[in-house]
Amino acid sequence: MLYLCIGVELLFTILTRFVQVRYLKDMVTLLFNGKSSESGVSSFQSLTLALSGRVGVGNIAGVATAIAFGGPRAVF
Repeated sequence: MLYLCIGVELLFTILTRFVQVRYLKDMVTLLFNGKSSESGVSSFQSLTLALSGRVGVGNIAGVATAIAFGGPRAVF
């Protein structure tokens, strides 16, 4: 599975002609530029919101998995 993920990553990187490297400077500039959209949400606020959603769900799923496999003592 790991080799499949690495292969797909390399395939998409080549197909998009290394977009994550070509636009790195633009991404960082837009992230810390401080301009808001029409709805009032800045790019940094949207980044932190997206990260908190992923990390929060991961923490909840991790605790639930630990309890399922190890019982209630796995939390402590």
